[in-house]
Amino acid sequence: MEFFWLVGVILPFVLELHPTNGWCLKNLGVRNCDVELLDVAVYNIRAFLSVRRSAGGSQSGTLIETSWPETTFLLPGISRRFPNGLAHALGEVSAGKCQKIIQSFRTDVDAKGRLWMMDSGSRECPPKMIVYNLHSPWSNEVHRHIFENSLNFTSLTVDPLENIKGFTRAFLTMMDSNCLVVYSLEEKTFATLCSHPETIIPSFREIVVLNDGNILLYDQHMNQLQSADLRILRQVELSQGSQGSDENQVILFESRPLGELMGKASSLTTDSQNNLYYIIERDGVIVTCDIRKPLTAENHEVIHFDEFNMIKLLWSFKESLWVIHSSTLVAGATNHSLRIQ
Repeated sequence: MEFFWLVGVILPFVLELHPTNGWCLKNLGVRNCDVELLDVAVYNIRAFLSVRRSAGGSQSGTLIETSWPETTFLLPGISRRFPNGLAHALGEVSAGKCQKIIQSFRTDVDAKGRLWMMDSGSRECPPKMIVYNLHSPWSNEVHRHIFENSLNFTSLTVDPLENIKGFTRAFLTMMDSNCLVVYSLEEKTFATLCSHPETIIPSFREIVVLNDGNILLYDQHMNQLQSADLRILRQVELSQGSQGSDENQVILFESRPLGELMGKASSLTTDSQNNLYYIIERDGVIVTCDIRKPLTAENHEVIHFDEFNMIKLLWSFKESLWVIHSSTLVAGATNHSLRIQ
């Protein structure tokens, strides 16, 4: 554990490496072709993989730390259960294992080097959110919240900027809902933010934080992109609710439509110029557009074709764009990821 921490903190600025395209999980007793990825988060040269539990119960854990593909010559073949093996509910899940990691589902890293992990739970265990300090040699857990209601979360996005009080907040979307859950780490409480629809109630699947003070919201029912003023949402006062209760305040916010996307979209992300990138699932393509222009076909550019199951677009610490596949491209290979830009 100390080795991962030392390399992740000290060495990333010296890296100019030839990239490979995947992770080797053999030391965990797992064949790459048997692994289905749900999400990936990157912090410097460290990668955190969320892996789907197998039907018979996971033996490898569902949150795995390994090295980012652009840096594998430094950490060849090293993978471990994160933060350690004892934190995972291995084998069949029972109510007595609910404090352990059941199913890592979504992850994100904040500006202070903390990994936020959403555990979707199981029939026996409610969902929970756990935050880890990646600057610690032991990746200490700094906070957790158990959601008593069985909320079906779909995405987790940490605000890269603190609010005026210096608090870090994360936004979570829920299945078939026009509401977001905003959670404040320092305040250890949350609120539900719901859009005030003019006509049809939207269903927000993903959000993207822009660097101009706005936030993008993807309405999967209408296949529509909307925006809202993030500066207002950052300053929303959260009431101090009970740590064990999900009964909390509901706040309305205004969003405005920007237009329809080119097809059912997933894994929306933006670059430093606020150009939008996303996957069109039906067509197996990745497209980009300038959201300051009308979202027409003429203003979209296809940058990648891919017949395999793409689950995520992400930017590495070297500011290169990668696509993550849920499974390996070729049986027996290690390539869950591919650099496209």
